[in-house]
Amino acid sequence: MSAELKIYVLGIGGRGLNALTAVKRRGIPVKTIGIDTDSSALSIAKCDERLLIGEDITKGRSTAGAMELGRKAMEAQAYKVVEKVADGEVVVIISGLGGGTGSGGHPVLIEKIKESYPDKLVISFVTIPFKTESANRIKNAKVALSSIIDLSDVTVVHFNDKLKEKYPTLPLVRAYRILDSKIEACLQAILGLQSIKPIPGVMNVDFSSFKAIAMKSGLGLINVKEAAGVLEAFKESMKEEFCDIDIAGSKGAVVYIEGTETSLQISDIYDISGTLTSTYNIQVVYFGFKPSWELTQPRVALIVTGVKSESVKRFLEE
Repeated sequence: MSAELKIYVLGIGGRGLNALTAVKRRGIPVKTIGIDTDSSALSIAKCDERLLIGEDITKGRSTAGAMELGRKAMEAQAYKVVEKVADGEVVVIISGLGGGTGSGGHPVLIEKIKESYPDKLVISFVTIPFKTESANRIKNAKVALSSIIDLSDVTVVHFNDKLKEKYPTLPLVRAYRILDSKIEACLQAILGLQSIKPIPGVMNVDFSSFKAIAMKSGLGLINVKEAAGVLEAFKESMKEEFCDIDIAGSKGAVVYIEGTETSLQISDIYDISGTLTSTYNIQVVYFGFKPSWELTQPRVALIVTGVKSESVKRFLEE
């Protein structure tokens, strides 16, 4: 793909701002905009632009978990964000659910962006609070998550409880850095849809083909893994550490491999295609290859749209 893909990444509230700071420090070539009611938190965030919302409502402080305040604050200022993302092809929105700013503001912002630009691809990354947190935070998260899934084109969900299961002794700050790294890898996977080399004999991917399977698709899996071989990396990429995911019968999938030209074999494409189409009944699968002499072992990026999740279903129904 010759045209440069323009992506805006919006972080809402404390969790969103922390993720933006990580993205900025990593030097990922996306435009970042931090959004919060808390002026102190906003001032220390690393991002290209900052937007303080709800100043007349919260006086520059947090919403103290009041979802309605977050909603009102975003409704009053969302038009400013909409103007800023006008030239972007993809808008990624990140927030932690449970508090007031993320839970109240995230759905409103998607709605306003889609009202002005219905064809713009909107991808949401959300973090679900620990099940031991207050009833109010859990309620906020449920209400917000349901709306976000309905409004976004793709929603990627991470559960704090899954993070605790996998890294029980890790300090919370370091554990969240792992989630930040996960989001960074997802952004790199989307950006990587540029300049992909076609593979003869298969449906080849570019941004347009990805967008076709991503629009209004619901839950998504985005993963990037490296391993000694292509198949091993692919199998690892099918595992979502922070949310139970079932890819069977999904809307579509994108697989692209990075590595040396000698790292990709015909049998790898045959086996990966067979796994996705025959074993998991995914009928639209796009492939691509990105030559890289910098990698010591192959890297596989897997994007699957329209997936199912028992974790998400249980959380919304409990």
